[in-house]
Amino acid sequence: GDRMAHLEGYAVALPEGHDLASCALIYVGEEDAALDRLILTKRFASVHRVDVEAVSVTSVELPTARRLMRRYYLMQRARDVQCFGIVIATLSARHFRDVVDGLKTALRRAGRRFYVLLMGKLNPAKLANFPDIGMFVLVTSSSSALVDSKEYLAP
Repeated sequence: GDRMAHLEGYAVALPEGHDLASCALIYVGEEDAALDRLILTKRFASVHRVDVEAVSVTSVELPTARRLMRRYYLMQRARDVQCFGIVIATLSARHFRDVVDGLKTALRRAGRRFYVLLMGKLNPAKLANFPDIGMFVLVTSSSSALVDSKEYLAP
C-alpha cells in the first residue's frame, strides 16, 4: 500500500502512485507560521486554506512573492556579515548539537566570527544586547522555526 509523508509532526498516508507534489493541501486554520513552513518546505499541486470562522475556502499562492523576496534579501545580506550569533532556542530538538556544530564549522571555514547564545524565549530586547552581531541564526524545533525579524535590531 500507501506510502507515508511527514508534515509538521503528522504522518499522512499518500495514495498509491502519488507523492506530495501531485496532491492538494487543505489547511484548516489561519495563515500562520505553520502554513508558511509547509509552503516553503514542501511542494503540493495546490494549497487551499479553510477559514472556519468565516466559513470560507481560499486558494493560497505558492509561496508569496514577498516572503521569497525577503528570504533572498536576507541570504544576500548574510554574505556581507562578519559576525553571526547562533541562537539555541531549544535543547530538545533532535540533532540540535549536530546543527550547531555544522554552523560553527561552516562559519570558521568562511572566516566569520560567531557567538553561541542559549535562550529560552526569543525577544528583541535580549538580542539587542549583542550589537556586534550582524545576523542571528536560530536553532530551534520546526514548530517555531520561522521568526519575523523585522522588529529585531539585526535579522
